[in-house]
Amino acid sequence: MISVFWIITLLLTLFYIMVHVLVWYSVRYRSFWNEFEDGEPIKPPVSILINSKNEENHIINCLKSIAAQDYPKENIEVIIIDESTDNTPKIVKDYIANNEQNEITVKLIRPETPAPPNVNNLVHCINIGMKDANHDMIAYTEADCAPHKGWLRSLMYPLGDPKIGFVGTHGVIMGNNLSATLQRLEFSGLLFEYTAGIDNLRRYLKVGGVAWAGSLGFLRKAFDEVEGYKGIEHIHIHEVALCAKMSRAGYENRFIFHPDAKVETAPHPDPIKQRLRWFRGNWQTKEYKFHVATFGMYELPLFFETSAFVTIVLTFFIEVAPEDFYAAILVIVTSLIVKYVTLFQFSRSPMLLKGFPISVGAVILYYFWLYLIQWLYFFSIFTRPKTTWREEEPPKPEISNG
Repeated sequence: MISVFWIITLLLTLFYIMVHVLVWYSVRYRSFWNEFEDGEPIKPPVSILINSKNEENHIINCLKSIAAQDYPKENIEVIIIDESTDNTPKIVKDYIANNEQNEITVKLIRPETPAPPNVNNLVHCINIGMKDANHDMIAYTEADCAPHKGWLRSLMYPLGDPKIGFVGTHGVIMGNNLSATLQRLEFSGLLFEYTAGIDNLRRYLKVGGVAWAGSLGFLRKAFDEVEGYKGIEHIHIHEVALCAKMSRAGYENRFIFHPDAKVETAPHPDPIKQRLRWFRGNWQTKEYKFHVATFGMYELPLFFETSAFVTIVLTFFIEVAPEDFYAAILVIVTSLIVKYVTLFQFSRSPMLLKGFPISVGAVILYYFWLYLIQWLYFFSIFTRPKTTWREEEPPKPEISNG
C-alpha cells in the first residue's frame, strides 16, 4: 500500500500541475493584451537614470536603443551614473560630443564618494541621479540593457493615472552560448511567465507587486512621499523593495507585458552568485506574499523531486515498497513533462521568448539547471543577510482619483 508521505507528495504534484496550467492561461491571455495602448499614450518629459560600471561593451548599444525610442526626443533626458574603471566614461563623453545627431540629452555623473556602509551601491547611484533629474517622470535601466522601441512609452502610459506610482516591464537575456541560453530560459521565460500569471491576480487584490531593475518607471512625487529608499537602502533587490514600499503607501503598480516593451540584457558572468544575491534579497523584504510565491516556485518542486530521486536511489540499497517506487517514478516523469511543456509554451509566446535562439544543449540541460536554482534558493534560507527591512511604515497619502 502506498505510504501517506507519497500520497501527500502526489497531491502536491497535482497542485504544481494546476498552477502551471493557470500560468499558461495567464501568459496566453497577457500576450494578446496591449494594455498600455487602451487609450492615447502619454509622452511627458522623462528623466532616464542609468547605472553603469565597467560596461564599455554595452553602453553604446544602451544609448542607441534609448535614442531609437518611439518617443519625442526632446522629452528624453538621460543621466548616467558611472563608477567605471574601464573605457566607459570616454565612450559616453564621445557620445555626448556628438549630441546634435543623437537628439537626446545625455549627462554623465561620476560619484565623488562610494556608497556608505549598509547601503546598496545601486541605491546610492539612483539617489545621486535623482538629485540631477529635471523631470517628474523617472525611468531606470542599466548600462548592459537595450530597451525595445516601445519601452519608454509603455512605462509612462500607466503613470498618467494618479493612483499608479510604479511600473515595470519584462526582459530577455541575450547571447548564444550555453550559459546565456540557460539564463534566458530560466530568467526570461520561467520568471516572467510566473510574473505574467500572478500579475493578473495581484493587480485586482492590490498587493505589492514585482519588479526588475532593468526596467522601472515611477513618479517623483511617489518617490518623495515615501522618502525614497529610506529604511530599505540596504536591500539587495532594491526594485522589489521600492515597489512594495510605494504599494503600502497607497499607490498601485503595473507590470507591462508586450513585445515592444521588452528590455534586452546581457547574461551575467556569474549566474550562480547573481541568483544567490536575488534570493538573499528576498529574505530581506517585508513582502511575505512574495515569499510564498517564491517558495512555491522553487521549494515545492524541489521537495517532491528530491524525495523522488532519493527513493529511486534507495531502491538499490534497501527494500522500498513497489508502490512508493512507482510513485517516485511518476513524480519525476510528471515534473519533467511539466517543465518541458512549459518551456515549449513560453518559447512560442511572442510576449516571452519567441524568435530568440534556444540551443539543443540548453534544452537538454534545462531541467537540471532549474533543479540547481531550486537548491540555491534552499541554501539562501541559511545564508540570508542579518540586515532586514527597517523602514517605518510611511503615512498613506491622499491620492486623487481624478
